[in-house]
Amino acid sequence: MTSNFGMPVLMGDILISSQNGTATFSLPTLLNGIGEEFGNTTQYLPIGLKQKLSIINDQLCVALGGRLDQIYSFNNALYAAFCNHIPDNDELEKFLHSYDKEKSTHLTSLVLLAIIKKDEITFRIHHLVNWLSEKNEELEHIYVAGSGALHFIEQARIKGDGSGYTNFFNKALVQNLQLLSNFIGLETTTANSILENWGAGYELVYFFKKFKKLDDFSFIVFDGRYIQKNKLLFKPIGVYKYKYFGNRLIIRGLYHFEWVT
Repeated sequence: MTSNFGMPVLMGDILISSQNGTATFSLPTLLNGIGEEFGNTTQYLPIGLKQKLSIINDQLCVALGGRLDQIYSFNNALYAAFCNHIPDNDELEKFLHSYDKEKSTHLTSLVLLAIIKKDEITFRIHHLVNWLSEKNEELEHIYVAGSGALHFIEQARIKGDGSGYTNFFNKALVQNLQLLSNFIGLETTTANSILENWGAGYELVYFFKKFKKLDDFSFIVFDGRYIQKNKLLFKPIGVYKYKYFGNRLIIRGLYHFEWVT
């Protein structure tokens, strides 16, 4: 999550890894998997793709990570309690404090509550386990946990000013999409994130009158090479189209562009 001076954005990857996974598991960025030669270098391998961001109601959402059964249990409990009821902060805290600790031994969770009073909107953050946090000149505050936490912070330290924005809400979206595009580009060419058990694709939740998932967007990854002394030729090496159909996220990938000189 990045707070963006009152315009929070939650991001989550979709990779599920396991000791029972396979190096040939098909991923949006790596259609044939990471390859057996790389599969021997990591204990956990891809086994599935799951959404880890969940909108409970218009003013409550959650980012999840950890063991899959505990992710489902916590999300289901949160949804059962609040899908038809917007809690105040005290009620939400009471729920989180009373949640069965045995069901959260391998769970990472950040719960974000929007509190609306007249024309003022404030946000309250609650999280299980310790999340890394850091101040950032452009993104204000960063909160991150999971396998990709350190990489996220490293990329966020590379200043991105949200070029092309028309207002500060768009700026927040653009800057966070810039971050995700960096991860997609690196993964397409190096598989680095998959080898560290995160990535494969991303979701993004923002608040505009209510919590919403960014539901239709694309990444285009380019490669470049010098064909003459001072001439740099670019070509796309991957195009990834994200779109939700109901609650189902569909990612379409297009690869293998040829060089034309």
